[in-house]
Amino acid sequence: MIGSYSSKSRLESALKESRRYGRDGHLEAEKSIKLLRNVIKKSVEELDKDISKLEKSNYKNNDVSKNLEEQLNKIKREFELIPDKLQKDIFSLSENVFSITLFGRTMVGKSTLMEILTHGDGKSIGKGSQRTTRDIREYRYKDTGMKITDVPGIAAFEGKVDEETAYKAAEKSDLVLFLISDDAPQDAEAKCLKKIIELGKPVICLMNVRANLDINTNMSLFKRDIRSKMIEGLDRLNEIKEQFWEYGKKYGQNWRRIPFVYVHLKSAFAAQQPEFAEYKELLEELSMFDRVEKLIESEVIKNGPFYKNKAFLDLPSYKLLEVSKTLLEQSAMNGEQGRTLISKRRKFSKSIKQFKDSSHKKIDLFTTRMTNELKKEVADFAEIHYDDTNASQEWKRVYEEYELDKKAHQLLIEIGDECRSQINEIRREINAELKFTHRFMKDRSLDMENIPDFGRMFRWANTIISAGIAIAGFFTAGVGAAIISAGVSILGFFGIEIFDDREEKIRDAREKLEKKLEENIERTMSKINKNMKFTIDKRLVKGQLNRALWTLDKVVDTFFSLS
Repeated sequence: MIGSYSSKSRLESALKESRRYGRDGHLEAEKSIKLLRNVIKKSVEELDKDISKLEKSNYKNNDVSKNLEEQLNKIKREFELIPDKLQKDIFSLSENVFSITLFGRTMVGKSTLMEILTHGDGKSIGKGSQRTTRDIREYRYKDTGMKITDVPGIAAFEGKVDEETAYKAAEKSDLVLFLISDDAPQDAEAKCLKKIIELGKPVICLMNVRANLDINTNMSLFKRDIRSKMIEGLDRLNEIKEQFWEYGKKYGQNWRRIPFVYVHLKSAFAAQQPEFAEYKELLEELSMFDRVEKLIESEVIKNGPFYKNKAFLDLPSYKLLEVSKTLLEQSAMNGEQGRTLISKRRKFSKSIKQFKDSSHKKIDLFTTRMTNELKKEVADFAEIHYDDTNASQEWKRVYEEYELDKKAHQLLIEIGDECRSQINEIRREINAELKFTHRFMKDRSLDMENIPDFGRMFRWANTIISAGIAIAGFFTAGVGAAIISAGVSILGFFGIEIFDDREEKIRDAREKLEKKLEENIERTMSKINKNMKFTIDKRLVKGQLNRALWTLDKVVDTFFSLS
């Protein structure tokens, strides 16, 4: 034990050597930060180029582009802060004092362990759940150059803030004592140990065996109880240890190399108290706490200088690995978002073709139906107006009765509604899938603040109504002009040579009028058909849908560039 002269001498020598290694580690860490500043300076220059490229792009007003620009700016800000944060953390590490941090879930016996190691009076025992989230206690370990740090318990009601406080303290430690109890191991404990291992910290695991002890306890019965749990019950403790090791496999780590000690902390604490003075030796023996002290001493003597040096070098390494991991995950997310958009882009492109084909078919059906209905009017109209000098005006009234402009306008509105519905569906799918990939990054410090708003890309859909209104003017003026032209042709007919036979003249006049009217209908409806398709193709397909598709292509490029 530490009380042994030779052991104490070796420990003092190791701690002295640790201080020298600590100074060397500090110098190396400072060099790493200096190198890091140069690397980050170049990285920020590259980020500035990407940001400038986004700002100068001709789709810079798009919400998606703005969001990606903000993402790059956020990464840039995070990068620029890293060296100063590391400088502050390294400065807070002690070169001269070997630091041991206690970890364990709330109410598992951590305060008792602290009292034993520091020979305290027990005032803090049982108050683990009452502490504040920022409460970190530091004590000297006996009369050595070592410090014991007690941190908030993990898996407590305070939650994430408490645990982050604990991990921050662990980053500054040289050795971690990790305490569990002899009940079933918990996943929260395993997650905590996983993170400590990722910090690169050496660990000693202690399992506290639960058995009640107070001033009124019958020591004979207590002795039998403890031995049944810690000697006869060794298989049960080994099984619990195995269960805990299995968590390591789950998280891709091998915990079998971590030293493991079984201990009864209440006995060890009671052995230091005056009211248990007559049972001091028995309680020390039953507690098996001497194994803990010997293991701590052995670790410091064998590896203390290495641990001290490692604490300084691991801090910048861990931080950089954490940032790299975050950026790689961000890159993977951007790549996944890009692939998602490519898939939706294919669907979007296909829907544009389907929309165009479907719209043309509807226009064809509309003009064919109207052509057939108007042709049904021709025979009766010619019978009545074959010799009417106002036939053109009368035929114009027939067109007006059919309300071609109103019906065509309504068809365009319906086509626009169908198109808007298809585009909204694509937009919903894009947002849903991007949110799905986004949620994997929601806790990352360099993560995007918001999901890109793809709604603005497709808000053009409302312009279909104005497009329809613009087309309506064609039916008011264009059809009338066609009818007037037909009227001129019809009236021109009456200037032909007069036939001798009146009946034959009448029949010929009717037939020629019918022919002229049918030709007029064909020309008029063909022109209507052509103009409606032209409007759909130019104003909607080319002017809106293809433009949105082009924007989507640019967004895909941006995602992959960012990745």
